[in-house]
This record gives sequence, C-alpha cells and structure tokens, in this order.
Amino acid sequence: MKRCWMIMLGLVLCLCGSVMAESTPEEVEDFLVGATYLDFTSNNASDTPAGPYVRNGLTMATATDDWGYPDTSDSHTTVHGNCLDDKSGSDPDFSATITGLTPNTSYQVYVLAIGRAIGSGAGNYDFEWGTTQATLTRVQPVATAEGAYIVKRGWDGAVGGKSVDLTAVPIGSYESDGSGELVFCFGSYGGHGSGRTELDGIAIGQSVNVYYVNGGSDLIAAGTHQMTLDAGEPVPEAVTWTLTSGPATVVPVQDGDILTYSATYTVGGDYVYEVEAQWAGGTVTKTATYEVAVVDSANNTMLAHWNFEGLPDPNDLIDIANGYDGVFSGGGDDGEPNVVAGHISATAGDFLGNSLWTINDPYAADPNFTHLSYGLTVASWLKVDSISLYARLLTVEGAFDYGVNTSGEAWFWLSGTNYTWFNIADGNWHFFAVTVDPVNGEIKFHIDGRTSGALEIDQAKLFELSETAGVLIGNRADLARAFPGACDDLKVYNYPLSEAELAALALEGDLPPIVSAGEDQAVNYSGAPVQLEGELIHDDGVPAASTLAWTVVSVPAEADPLNVVFSATDITTPTVTFPLVEGEYTLRLTAFDGVAPVVDEVVITINLPSCQDVIDAGLNLAADLTGDCRVNLDDFRVLAQSWLTCVDPQDSTCDWPFPTEE
Repeated sequence: MKRCWMIMLGLVLCLCGSVMAESTPEEVEDFLVGATYLDFTSNNASDTPAGPYVRNGLTMATATDDWGYPDTSDSHTTVHGNCLDDKSGSDPDFSATITGLTPNTSYQVYVLAIGRAIGSGAGNYDFEWGTTQATLTRVQPVATAEGAYIVKRGWDGAVGGKSVDLTAVPIGSYESDGSGELVFCFGSYGGHGSGRTELDGIAIGQSVNVYYVNGGSDLIAAGTHQMTLDAGEPVPEAVTWTLTSGPATVVPVQDGDILTYSATYTVGGDYVYEVEAQWAGGTVTKTATYEVAVVDSANNTMLAHWNFEGLPDPNDLIDIANGYDGVFSGGGDDGEPNVVAGHISATAGDFLGNSLWTINDPYAADPNFTHLSYGLTVASWLKVDSISLYARLLTVEGAFDYGVNTSGEAWFWLSGTNYTWFNIADGNWHFFAVTVDPVNGEIKFHIDGRTSGALEIDQAKLFELSETAGVLIGNRADLARAFPGACDDLKVYNYPLSEAELAALALEGDLPPIVSAGEDQAVNYSGAPVQLEGELIHDDGVPAASTLAWTVVSVPAEADPLNVVFSATDITTPTVTFPLVEGEYTLRLTAFDGVAPVVDEVVITINLPSCQDVIDAGLNLAADLTGDCRVNLDDFRVLAQSWLTCVDPQDSTCDWPFPTEE
C-alpha cells in the first residue's frame, strides 16, 4: 500500500455523527453522471470500514494513520453517517488506492465532503489533496447554503436547526498509471484553526456531467422580476416553467440566458413554480421548486395596538386595532398587573412583577397576522429601569423578540440573529421602533427621532409563522425574561413604516434630549486649548428647552480637576485647557429638559510633546548643539571639539565645505 504523510499546521477537531439522512451511491451517480462513487466508509454493512470498497469494477483500498473512520460519534448529525474525520490534532494522513481503471487514461475526480459543519465558516472546510505527499495542495469546498453541488441535504437536530450538505468538490483530471491504478493522498489544511475536515468518498469517471437544478425563493415588490436558476454542468438544453399555485396567471419569459427568466407581477401573494431542466435530448431531467412572494402594499395595515389603558380592571390587555387581546398571568403579590403613570396616555404597564399577557390564537382573529413574513414594524414608548437578562417586551415565538439586551441596548432578535443599537436603560421614556424590510434586505432601529444605519438581512421571507406560535407581551412563557421597566404604547404593523410615519409616532410624546459629547481624542498637548465637539442632537423643547452643563468626571492621579478649565460649560463646543499631566481625562456633557438629565461622556488623552516635537516646531534653543533641548556641558564639549575650525571658501586656511571629485 502506498502511503502519504503531511504535517498539520494547526489543531483540527471535528465530529460527525449518526445518520439522519443518507445518500446512496446510486444517488451520487445520478447527480454526477458518468462517475463511479467509491465510499470511504461504506453504508453497506457487509463492507468492513477500511474497505476494500468495490463498485462498478473499481476497487478502493484505504490506509490511515490518525484519521478516525468510521466516525460514529453522535455529537453532530451529518448527511451521510460514517465519514473520514481527522481526530488526531497532529500529523494527519490518509491515502486511497483505486484499481481497475483503464491504464494511462485521464479521469475526472470529485471528492464528496461534508459541508457547512456546525459552528464553522466556509473557510473551515479546507483539506489538502494530491497524488503524492509532495503534490498536496489546498482545496476549498464550496459551502454555500444553496446551489453548491448539493447531493443530499441533511438536518442537524443537535444545534438549533443548522443544516449540513454533502458537497461534490471538483478536484480535476488525473491519469491512471500503466496498471490502471491511481493513489490519492489527503490531509487537513492547517491554516484555519479548528477546521472541519470531513470526507465521505471519491467520484471518478472518464467523462462526468453534473446534473442538478436548484430553484429559489424571492421576495419582491410588485413589478417585473428576474429569476435565476442554479444548474449543473453542462448547462441544461431546455428549461420548462409551470406555475403550480398563485393568485394570478403569470408566464415567465426567457431573458436570453436559459437560466434567467422574467415575469411581471401585478397581484400580491405567493407564486410557486415547478421548474424542469433537461439534458441529453430530454433523456435526463431534474426538477426544482421556485417561489416568488410578491408584497402588495394594499395589504399594509396596523395589526395591533395595545395602549395599556383600562388596567387593572379588567386584567386583559385590550388591542384597540384588531382585537388581539392579551390574557394576563403573573403579576405582583396580589396577582394584578402593575399599573404606573403613562407617558403619552394616563396609564402604562410595569413588568417588574413578572407580568405577562398571552395573545390567544391571533391567526383565527385575522389571517393577516401571518403576513409579518413580508415586512414588519414594532414601535413602542418604553422606560427601562434596570438591566436584566435578554428581556422581551414582545415575542412571536420562533420569529422575533423585541426588547433590551443585557447591556441595556435596544434589542431585536430575528430568526436566530441578534441586532442591537443605542443604550436606553437610563430610566427615561424612549420611543423605540424597529423596521424590517426584506424586499430591500434591511433592518433599522429608530430611537427618539434618530435612525440607525441599515443592517443587512436576506431578501427573502422573514419567517414561516406557525399557527400555534405564541404571541407574548412582557415576558417569556416561563416568566424567566421579564421586561425590566414599563410600556405605555405598543404597535405592530405588517410593513416597514416610512421615516415620516415614524417621526409622527415619535411626536406623540415628550422625547428625551439626545446629546453627544463627541468622539474620544488623543492630543499631543502643547498648552493650547483643546476644542470639544459636543452636540445636542435632539431637543423637542418639551416641557422646556434643554440646558447644557460640562463637568469633569475623572483625571489622572497626579492632576488637579480644578485645573481642567472650560471656556464655557453651557455650550456644546467649548475649548478646554488641561494641566501639564499626561493621562486620560473624562468629561461629561449633560442635557436637562426639566424631566430627567441625559448624559454622554468623552475621554481626552493628554500626551506631552517630546524634545523632537520642539525641534520640529523650530522652537529649540540656539545654543543646543547636541539636540537634547538643553544647553549644558555636552554642548561646550561639541563647541570645544570644533574650536577655531572654519569653512569659509574665501579663506584658504579653512576647510573646503563643498564636495569634490576624487
């Protein structure tokens, strides 16, 4: 048996596990037409794990050193059960010898790898491959979610629904030797830390065609839309589109490229196509599903509006828009909702006593509730009194959470991803809205009249809502995530509100001032005043115009805070003089509109200039001959060494100062 070795550059540890959905050799060969699939760790129980594996007249024998196979650990679920998996952490090697090939003949080779392993990015599927140890080169399997030569799709039940793919990685053409044999060597690529080197088998053939077609799922506004298929090699000879369901008749038209089709949609709703691709004169066909969800602005509506009025009698939280009334549970010692003074209305709900309202069967009340997958706005007036765990004001189970995180920042969880912006845990009332626009692929935060930059999301449906998903206000169902404060008004829309619509909502109440002390600065301090760049970003003048005040928070231990002097303390952009002591000075800008103070801080790092800075500024002493910013005996020594020397060209007794040719 021929052997090959490689030294791994970094620790590689990966687990693959029990079978959840298996691919048979026949399925692989139906996908890679013209290839024979040789399984490293056979599905066939009659084969020993180490082979030799025999199929279609070809035999593959394997040899390993530190690779574990079959890997039957159950930490992860993979597409294909047993796989080759480097377990060693050092010096991995593996070789496969294929016999029964036509001598001196070129073969196309694919390696079947386990893609999208749990907890790794695309760069972590690298391995190395070659016909000898000396020819090992890096290989990077394509590990995208769709269209990545997927043979069979699996499901990981252990870690929250992340899928894994069996991916065909094209390696290239190799020529068998005179005896009809090829030897391949493998190793873990060590440049990406904890890699995911999981290999399942080799597909080999003299002429291999990759036959597959993957559809898509697009979310669009009404109008003309181009759909793009992902298909194999060679490109299909013909593609047929059949609309299987939809609210209106639509006929896609080819755009000059057989893989791109366009259609015009005038009626909102979900359109589902069956797409059939054909090769080899129609003798090979593959099918896929393509879905287009068309958002119709005519369906835009406010789904719910809970204003927290009328509590605590009755205890139900009344939705004044569409009847999504909440049934109360939890509460304080008396089992009643905690009611406090409101901000834009008479009363507000306070959730510190584990208050929870559950919306029962919202889907029966209004089918539009399921349209949240096409767009979304959640807007509220809230006051956060403390910082807790990730705390939920509104939850639609399996879809999104809206509240504050452990740092007191406005927080939105959408289908597995956390988004945060701006700390609102200061005991003041704030207007906080989130808009989700999947048509344009963006999510934004809106707080007290200020809007975040657009955060990117997929241009697809946000989620598929289950009709049994719970809708909860104020807590999680187990009462373990109480919202740490109060809410006076809570609205839900099934579309992203415009900036003008959000501004109108924000004007319903008194907004706290928004103030910035400016960016932190590092100053090479010469004694000149330092310019501060504070800003009063927002002030609605209610109940009064905000007053400003700069104060000193902290100074270096050797400095006296009284020696930090502002040119004025009641403007946004004063200048400041500092004592000649290096270190960090923290300054605070406070805005107060008569309700509650709002503060922001800036750190000014003072660095004193060096001697070189003095020289560069042309401020050094004329008698400093040594360039140390001092006049001392060292300068007299330099003067003595040059005493009575001269470089006057008019005096023949002096040294000639200009360069001369030898």
